[in-house]
Amino acid sequence: MTAPSVTAQPSFRSSSGDVTASGVVVPAVQSDLGLAFPARIDSVEVIENEVVEKGQVLVKLAGYEALEAAVAAAEYELFSAQLAADMALPQAQLEWANALDALDDAERQWTVNQPGNRATASALKDAKADVIIAEQILSQARINLKNASGAAAKAQAQNALTAAERAYYQAVWLVDWYQSEPTELEQALLDGNLAYARARLDSAERELALLQDDTDPNAIGLAEARLRVAETGLIAAQAALADSEIRAPIGGSVTRVNIDPGEVVVPGQVLLTIADLDHFQVQTTDLSERDIAQVQVGQAVLVFLEALGEDIEGQVVSISNQSNTLGGDVLYMVTIDLPNHPQGLRWGMSAEVEINTE
Repeated sequence: MTAPSVTAQPSFRSSSGDVTASGVVVPAVQSDLGLAFPARIDSVEVIENEVVEKGQVLVKLAGYEALEAAVAAAEYELFSAQLAADMALPQAQLEWANALDALDDAERQWTVNQPGNRATASALKDAKADVIIAEQILSQARINLKNASGAAAKAQAQNALTAAERAYYQAVWLVDWYQSEPTELEQALLDGNLAYARARLDSAERELALLQDDTDPNAIGLAEARLRVAETGLIAAQAALADSEIRAPIGGSVTRVNIDPGEVVVPGQVLLTIADLDHFQVQTTDLSERDIAQVQVGQAVLVFLEALGEDIEGQVVSISNQSNTLGGDVLYMVTIDLPNHPQGLRWGMSAEVEINTE
């Protein structure tokens, strides 16, 4: 087929009734990257013509290292909080059991030490009998020491006397303790220990009830609350780190790098451009309002590439809803997809298109 003639005039109908227009080759997908806030560039991680993947880090801003450390710390706190949350129920159950045992012990100690409760009548009778026996043994030990002759016999008798005295005083102390009341200080300690044990059990019961409550979504224990705070902290740290990096929104080739490390950039400044150079389209530049009504999405298009001298097939994929004005003429941009294109096709090459409107 003979290529359509190139003209600077707006599009016109060919003799076959098709619409023809001039156009330019563009990537199907491209992205100009910038920032919404002023910042200083720390490092540029790519060079022009480098192929990158979606999500790859392209630029790092000043301060990103501290933010990386903050993310690592937040991740560790989340791990610790998750572990604590997983162990919360068994630990609460163990604490409840220990608190119950501690309360039983505190109550027993308090009760035993009240007046008249330190010994039963039989225990007190046995203790007094032990005093009498210890007193008799002590008396005999004193006689034995008095009658002992020789150094060895006297040493042995002295040891026996010391043991007898110790046993006697201990027996007397026990009887006195059985029959006495706690001092003011001892009673205060007993009361304090009992109150603490009750408070500990009450706290353990509340924590256990919170962890076992499946009906109230707002009923959470301390470990669960810590976990939620840790999750929020990690999200915030990751968001701050994300703001310190520019990542590729698409996969493609870096076609332009407009920045250097150390440079301060401003909002709206184009820092890098990425484009998919494996898939091209043609955008018309002079399609007139007189012809746009005949153009529909899905229509077949024959595209002549002037620089390569080749005709290739395409298809209309979009029509601009807003017009442009050129030299007084109202124009609409039509985008034509090129599913298959020859090698050597480059961004910005001129094209002539013939849209089949039949």
